[in-house]
Amino acid sequence: RAAAHGAVSWPRPRNAIDHEDAAAQANATYPYRGQACPSPDGPGRTTGVLGQACFWFSNGCAIGCASCDGKSRGPIPSSGDPRWRRKFDLCGAAARATVCDPRLRTVNTGAACGSEEDWYYYSPWRAPGAAPVFDACGMAGGGPVAGVQSGEYNATQFAKQGDLGSKLPEAPTGVVW
Repeated sequence: RAAAHGAVSWPRPRNAIDHEDAAAQANATYPYRGQACPSPDGPGRTTGVLGQACFWFSNGCAIGCASCDGKSRGPIPSSGDPRWRRKFDLCGAAARATVCDPRLRTVNTGAACGSEEDWYYYSPWRAPGAAPVFDACGMAGGGPVAGVQSGEYNATQFAKQGDLGSKLPEAPTGVVW
């Protein structure tokens, strides 16, 4: 059973390059207990071992789109705003999800595939390989410019908003996959 989200916690990923920078973590967009991307560390405990690793992603990307816009996001089921509380085709491509089996989906598994309740139908993980990305290893903050819907990567000596994860220095772990 997975006990984390957004980044592998072991071996430590190279996008956790700032894991020892306490100021970067405390000043993160959504710090929790002084940690930018808290990872489970036992019952009721978290650790900041990942630094800002969960802030490396591609925002505003959907299946069938030609590119990511860096500012849009997917649905927000908990929102009271009808603009976000629905499924929507970000670029109007009418692409089709290929992962419909509820056993293979991680969220909203009770919705019939493609139905109005299938909020994440156009999300990249619903059709692997059919959505663009800024970089295979993510972009710091999810887009070139910090904004409301993209994350805000707290600049450090190692990286800043918009940097590409594939350009980070290698961080050998000794682990062979």
